[in-house]
Amino acid sequence: MKKYQFGTAWADWAWDLVGNNKIILDSPQHNGPFDHSKDSEMLFFVYGRKNIEIGHWGDTLIQDDDGNLNVEKG
Repeated sequence: MKKYQFGTAWADWAWDLVGNNKIILDSPQHNGPFDHSKDSEMLFFVYGRKNIEIGHWGDTLIQDDDGNLNVEKG
């Protein structure tokens, strides 16, 4: 089982999920340059095999030994 807390430095395995479109990053700020002061407002859309979950800053992404993705609220 692997765990990653949103808002911390991305672990390689979690960043790979972003590259494979298993996690979509979204921010309420869609126009203009990215403002890191709003990082804590970022949403993380997690696409599992059988579910879609939304993660928030401080929540924990869990990938079990079968590769299933879930979000544990922080």
